[in-house]
Amino acid sequence: MHHLSFLLVALLWGTSFVFMDRASLAFGPISVGALGTLGGALVIGIVWLIRRMPCPSFRGRILPLLLMIVPGYIWPFVIQPYLISRVGHGYIAVFVCLVPLLTIVLGVPFLRQRATRIQWIGVMVGLLFLVAYMWEGLHRNVPLAYLLLAITVPSGYAISNLSLKRWFSDVPAVPLACVGMLVSAAVLCPLALSMETIHRDADFATAVGAMSLLALFSRGAGVVLFYTLIRRRGPLFASMVTYLIPIVALLWSWLDHELITLGQLVAVMGVLAMVSLVQRDIERLARIEEGKET
Repeated sequence: MHHLSFLLVALLWGTSFVFMDRASLAFGPISVGALGTLGGALVIGIVWLIRRMPCPSFRGRILPLLLMIVPGYIWPFVIQPYLISRVGHGYIAVFVCLVPLLTIVLGVPFLRQRATRIQWIGVMVGLLFLVAYMWEGLHRNVPLAYLLLAITVPSGYAISNLSLKRWFSDVPAVPLACVGMLVSAAVLCPLALSMETIHRDADFATAVGAMSLLALFSRGAGVVLFYTLIRRRGPLFASMVTYLIPIVALLWSWLDHELITLGQLVAVMGVLAMVSLVQRDIERLARIEEGKET
């Protein structure tokens, strides 16, 4: 059952880039982010009510809450559809696999964590493959500004995850995710209404359908399944979904007749190999710590 949930999360999140691409046919990037977080909050809120979880208190933690929400919810949910509408969903999706590596890098100053030599090797080589991936993008006439903007998305996710670990480890995941979605929707909905217009043309029905699927499944059900995996199998097992998301996204990109080059595939496989190296070292250290405790 856990492995089925794992595959569903990878499918939902890997497919979310296609949903954002189709939703962009009628909605602007802020609107995609606003409607996605609003629908996600609805789904997660229903799960919250069914499980009858208590309402968490954020007294004295408003700034940490914003540090988790802004880079982890508001920013990526707007920047991703913005870039996808200009570059393509398959190419942008690959940047998500950098989250574990950037978490190691940012965790050193953020949580004062010490990375091992193997982890630093994985990070440095992984970043070299990222440079190769970006270089390949430049040859495809992807503007450097877009590539640098794309890196901010996994960086934002890493900052959000580290903020959660530092300040909200005592808060149940489902209420915390629901609050994050609600705050994001409260910020993005007024911006979308004042800054963007909806294009009601021949693609409107397709865009509405994609937007609904993104909100209900990728932003809602996918998050609930992911946090359920964390609770039942632990974060190490759940984080392995990082391997499958870019693969699913690239398969959709291929089916959508987007350009996929050999250099792009080699760079992606290189990054994923370094993520695997880092992940195995983290698991090794976790087993050592468990042995010491027992």
